[in-house]
Formats: sequence, structure tokens, C-alpha cells
Amino acid sequence: MEDGTSRAMQGQQKGRMPSRATVEAAADWLIRLRASPDDAALAARFEHWLAARPEHQLAFDAQCRTWSLLGDLRSAPSGGRAPPRPLPRDVSRTSPRRAVAVARPPRAVPRRSVLALGALVAGLAILLLPGVMLRMGADHVTSTGETRTVTLEDGSSVTLGGDSALATRFAPGRRTVRLISGEAYFDVKPDVSRPFVVDAGEAEVRVLGTAFDVRLGAETAVVALARGAVQATFGAEAARTMVPGERLHYDTTSHAVTREQVPVEDIGAWRDGRLVVTDATVGEVVERIRRYHPAWIALPDAGLSSARVTGVYDLRHPDAALSALVEPFGGRVHALSPYLRVIARL
Repeated sequence: MEDGTSRAMQGQQKGRMPSRATVEAAADWLIRLRASPDDAALAARFEHWLAARPEHQLAFDAQCRTWSLLGDLRSAPSGGRAPPRPLPRDVSRTSPRRAVAVARPPRAVPRRSVLALGALVAGLAILLLPGVMLRMGADHVTSTGETRTVTLEDGSSVTLGGDSALATRFAPGRRTVRLISGEAYFDVKPDVSRPFVVDAGEAEVRVLGTAFDVRLGAETAVVALARGAVQATFGAEAARTMVPGERLHYDTTSHAVTREQVPVEDIGAWRDGRLVVTDATVGEVVERIRRYHPAWIALPDAGLSSARVTGVYDLRHPDAALSALVEPFGGRVHALSPYLRVIARL
């Protein structure tokens, strides 16, 4: 098992290391494909996601290898039914369509068992494969459910959300912070001689002195301004000047940028344990709650994941937040162990 795991990690190192959010997205795709093997629309969306960025292929390959490495679960009791079929070792050389095909479980496998096993494997992959490597270069890190404020060497303060990491590099003419994963709220000390720049994947925020929030999602980068003024750049687009109460949402797959106006007091509300969402998908909200829940949360139902919600959720009680989120759509949170939650309409 160790040799295979090393190969999976080495495969990731050949290209740009996928972010934790991308690895989580890959895990969700694998779970969904195994749970709904005959969903043509789901397969098409998966192929589009896989082809969008090289890191998506790397992350999905790592998940498939981990599934194969743990595929020897066929010896576990299964009530006389066929166990889930492990993915082939050479899945990294398959096409996107082949990747969908090999992810299909035998029809005899109970749907609940597929969801549980898929979620467990995905959770193990996320915990064991990329997490440590992503955080090796971080100067400040928070664990799941932890919120912490740190003071940088220039006097600026940063509040990190749960399961987040950032690195700093300050020079005489520039202050640079790289958000590696998660979410952070910045209160920047003014210094006209040294611009403060936040690098968050394909998003860059340049300021002199202000307060703003930056979040990295599986397929998104979001910037919201609470005070002052910033310039936000996404991908190859020109810089956009933001005003207080403005939030920009960048889709890393379509490269589309959407703008919305939000109450200033709602920006960074997660620091007080409130998750305020406006017209977000259930999948996006689950992704954010994951960072405050000690268990791995799987949401394999694509229809439920794409449902849209507006509301306020209590991050201090993540199980209650999950139930409040999915129950209006007929979803239930299944606590399969202290370390595993599966959301499904079963």
C-alpha cells in the first residue's frame, strides 16, 4: 500500500499540486459517479470538469488510486453480494469517459453501502494524500472547526477560518500573503510604500489599507470588501476596483465573474459562527460547513447538491446546520460513524 500511495503523490508532483478544495471536489465526483453510474448528464458534467484544468485530472487520479489501494475490502462481509469493484491501477492513463466507466459499481451493491464506502475512501484520500503536502509551506494553519486571528509582522491582522492555511512573504516594497486553502478575513494596516497583495489561486487582491474576505472553494474564488478599496484580478482579466459591500465570485472552470451587493455586516460573519449565504448551491454550503465539522461529509446526490438556498447557518453546531440545509429538499444527514456523514435522499 505504501508504494502505491507514493506513486499517487509523485503523480501529483509532476504538475501543479491540486489545492485541497480541488481534491475535495475530485472525491465528490468519484462518490457521485459510483452512486449514479447511468446518469449521462452527470458524466458529461464530470468530463467538462476534468478537462477544465490539469490539476483536476491529477486530483481525480489520486482518488482513483486510493480507491484501488483500499479496494481489497472485498474480504469484508457483504451479505453474499458482490463487493465494489476496485478501479484499475493505470486509471491515470484513461480518458475522461473511461474514468466514468471504471467508477461504476456492480448493480448488486446496495446504494447506501456504495455511498458509505465511497465517502470513507474519499475521506481517507483527503486526509492521507495531499493535506500534509499542501500545508508544508504554510506559516499559519488552522484545524477543522478552529477560527484563529494572527497578527502579521507589519501589524495587519488575519482571521483564519476552519481548516485553512496561508503563507506570508514580506519585502521592502511589497507585502505578499498566499491563501493556500480555506477562508481568511484581512484587516490590513495602511502602508502606501508597500502594497499588500493576497494570492488566492487564480485570484489576486491588491490593497493599501482595508478590510476584506477571501475564500477558495473547489471551483471558485470569492472576494468580499468590508471597508476601504481593493483591486481584484481573476485569471487573465483586467483588475477590478471594488467598493465596500461588493462581493465578486469567480468560477475557475468557466472563468466567469459575477458581482453581488451584500450587507457589510455579513462579510466575515463566519468569525462569529454565522454562515450567511445568498443564492448559493447546497453543494457550496456543504463545502464550507466541512471546514467546521470533525467528520468527513459526502454529498453524492447531484440534484440535491445543485439546489439553491439563502439562509443563515450556525457553524458552532455543524450537524444542525447540515440538517437545516438539506431537509427542505428531502435530504437527510446519515451519521455512519463519528467521522463520517453521508447526505442523501434515501
